[in-house]
Amino acid sequence: MSIQSLSGQAVLVTGASGGIGAAIVERLAEEGARPIIHYGRDRAGYGATKAALVNLTKSIARSFGADGVVTLAIAPGWVRTEMAEDFIAKFGKKAAVADIPIGEMAEAAEIAELVAFALRPSQRSLNGATLDVNGGSYIR
Repeated sequence: MSIQSLSGQAVLVTGASGGIGAAIVERLAEEGARPIIHYGRDRAGYGATKAALVNLTKSIARSFGADGVVTLAIAPGWVRTEMAEDFIAKFGKKAAVADIPIGEMAEAAEIAELVAFALRPSQRSLNGATLDVNGGSYIR
């Protein structure tokens, strides 16, 4: 698949001020996409909004899939970001990865690569999917 496959596509990235979101925006821009960045500091309702995003992803897929709109959600577990590094510094790596069966956090670049792959036109059957990237730490 050529790099042009994402050229000109608009992509909404939430939490893109740093960490995973920033890595995703950078990778998508390299692939020719036009990232739309959303970031909010208010953490009230964090869990509810995560669940709402999964449902919204499915709803958009059902409502607009016939129009060529492809939507998907990425649900990462622990990712090695500045926040994760702060946790490791305070509690140690063993505590950070205790609930991750593979024993390692994902890297932000790994998530960004997955997003770039998943948004290629050849992957349109992923429409409506939520991709868990958590090293097996929970099962949906």
